[in-house]
Amino acid sequence: LTGLLLLHEDLVMRASQVVRAEELEAALGKLAEQNRALEASRAELAALNTQLSTPIIKIWSGVLMMPLIGAIDQHRAAEMMDRLLSAIQIERAPYFILDITGVGIIDTATADHFIRIVKATRLLGTETIIAGLRPAVATTLVGLGVDLSAVTAVRDAQEALRRCMSRAPSR
Repeated sequence: LTGLLLLHEDLVMRASQVVRAEELEAALGKLAEQNRALEASRAELAALNTQLSTPIIKIWSGVLMMPLIGAIDQHRAAEMMDRLLSAIQIERAPYFILDITGVGIIDTATADHFIRIVKATRLLGTETIIAGLRPAVATTLVGLGVDLSAVTAVRDAQEALRRCMSRAPSR
């Protein structure tokens, strides 16, 4: 009788362990589903962040503009280049305005990114105009010895658009 009682207690304990294991498995399944949903949301937010941090705006027929704000790191520069070249190809834009009014600090790497953008857009037949060069940024670029001979720079985006419109063929 004692043996049966111990066996019964053991069976009850194992049954409760099975129920607990099933509950844990269900909870684990729910957590895995929540994790997948969070990863999908994170990917969507990352894509939205990329679009918002480097917007490409069609401001006139044949004229694209990318207003930049903040620091430009290696990753952001690569995203800018990829998105920009695709947009230029799709729009067949003869003009591109890179508005750097919101870029407060320029270092050698950032200046190099801008020069590469100018060269890459030129290879696609697009003239790039850099607008909004601040005095401190201009001083830094000159101090760094950056070759800007191939760059068209204007005071602001309005002047850049005026130049594009004056060069555009009449319709």
